[in-house]
Amino acid sequence: MKTKNNVFVLGLCIALSMTFSCSKEQANDLPQEENLTFEQKLELYGETNSNLPQRAPVTYVGELCDEVVQGTVNSGQSIGNPTGWNYYSFEGNAGDNITIQVNRLDDGMDAAFSLFEGTTNDSDGVNFLNGGANMTFLDFGDDEIPHPGCFGDPYSAIVLPSTGSYTLAVYYWANCGTTPYDYEIVTTGISCDADGDGCNDNVDPHPNSDVRNKVRINGCNSRVPNVFVTQCSTMNDLIQDCMDNASNTGAFLHCLGQLTNDWVHDGLITAGQKAKILRCAFSF
Repeated sequence: MKTKNNVFVLGLCIALSMTFSCSKEQANDLPQEENLTFEQKLELYGETNSNLPQRAPVTYVGELCDEVVQGTVNSGQSIGNPTGWNYYSFEGNAGDNITIQVNRLDDGMDAAFSLFEGTTNDSDGVNFLNGGANMTFLDFGDDEIPHPGCFGDPYSAIVLPSTGSYTLAVYYWANCGTTPYDYEIVTTGISCDADGDGCNDNVDPHPNSDVRNKVRINGCNSRVPNVFVTQCSTMNDLIQDCMDNASNTGAFLHCLGQLTNDWVHDGLITAGQKAKILRCAFSF
């Protein structure tokens, strides 16, 4: 694994307009990977190209879970061209221990990745060590896993600093074959179902469901069991929706009345339990 001293300083000095390439023959003539420092690899593969776009919209190509995700990079999707990277999002909680590994499926690909806290809708200010205005750089993966082909594969083990959204950007560094290159992303500690209700976060109207055991309104405990009304939403979730969307107390009580009527009809609560919930509602 290459030494990465002063990696942050170097990142500030590297323009977004860098591309990296080498032929198979050139790669075979280079010093062995384990003898190259991070700085030497920059020097060997760095090439200025002022024609690369500096800013473009970012479209995420997928979401990461604890399962294998496959992808492809084409010509130009290199470390120096963030407008062309493959961006993936995932949700995490503060203190989560996660691992990320990108395995090349084509020998000529020198895979690498950048991990950021947050997401972005454009590449302005983004490079492989900088998240621009919308993201915070967390880690850079390159050559941590030995491979008999062109350099190594990237790996990272990290503790997430906060609860929220994260971005993984995948690209190639040295280009020792012919694009397109296929790869796979293997992760641990990442879930697409933050609240464990069986609904993936991208389709869950309440990705962080309120699963407290009793129905509560503004701190008032109704003593009524808080259950899932649908697979994705608890009673507390739906009551919170009423609170968030109500312009006044009357609108909230009307919304809550409709909810509790439906729950009585569906056998989820009794008429007496409905009365307990409505009594708490007057604290809104």
